[in-house]
Amino acid sequence: AKDAYHSEHFRERGAIQEYDDPLYGRLVEPCYPPRMETPSRIKWGARPLGFDNEYVFVKILGLSLDEVKKLEEEGVIYKWNPNMPSQCPPPDWDGKRGIKFP
Repeated sequence: AKDAYHSEHFRERGAIQEYDDPLYGRLVEPCYPPRMETPSRIKWGARPLGFDNEYVFVKILGLSLDEVKKLEEEGVIYKWNPNMPSQCPPPDWDGKRGIKFP
């Protein structure tokens, strides 16, 4: 992994890409195999579990914020578990960065 990260060969061919993620900041990730006519690109990294719930349920599906909160309380929909760091936003997250809604 370290050799691939530093390899000019991989970077020139787009197999390793750096990008700015609105939530995590600067990231480096491997990409799908490059294609000549449509080069691969990464728009953003994986979001924490349930990160965009409010956006999806309110803006797209038309529920109210109160309805979303009730569904969370009832365990119907779920957000990240703070005891599982791999599901959570980064530790320095300000509670707003990267959110689409409200």
